Amino acid sequence: MEFLEGFLLLDEHLVCTKLTPNADNQIATQMGTFMAKTHLATHSSKVSADRATYLTAEYENRALRDIQLEFVFTKAYEETSEHTSTGFNVDDQFRSEINALKARYNGETGANNFSLCHGDLHPGSVMVKIDEDDAQIRVIDPEFTVYGPPGLDVGSLLSGFILAAVHHSYSDSDRKQRRKPLGRSMGVSSHHGTLTSQCYQKVASVPN
Repeated sequence: MEFLEGFLLLDEHLVCTKLTPNADNQIATQMGTFMAKTHLATHSSKVSADRATYLTAEYENRALRDIQLEFVFTKAYEETSEHTSTGFNVDDQFRSEINALKARYNGETGANNFSLCHGDLHPGSVMVKIDEDDAQIRVIDPEFTVYGPPGLDVGSLLSGFILAAVHHSYSDSDRKQRRKPLGRSMGVSSHHGTLTSQCYQKVASVPN
């Protein structure tokens, strides 16, 4: 257990604080490293068939996976008001693409491209601490962890950066300090941050 004094949620940092280029680049690098190391270490193309079977069963997480299927992959698109659906066309082609994503998330397709995923890796599941130009991250709330498509984590995190960019594009205050999160590198560099999240401790105990 760690007391995260001085940390704040990444979504609050993206929306409410001023641009901190060096620290923001460190956050992006550390998050990219966190995902790359976790996904690569557990990827279905890198582990044995027995271990992939173990991970699939151990992190099936049916109850919370069903919640995601209902609210993220269904109600978010089907239960829209006239105001929220402006310019948003939920047609047959769109539904077909969503159904394909649902099948992939549900483990029905794409098993050759699965990794251990946080499962809910939006900026509200990441805490950051900024000390001048230095940054630390902690990943929290791993209850939605699943063995599934790694794009789930990448897409969830990037969606938060996109929403922050949209927020700032419509903000009239502090225009010169608008951050441009889509320009941040999410790749792995030689400057790896320390991976301190406790989300995937169980991976080390998985038998080979």
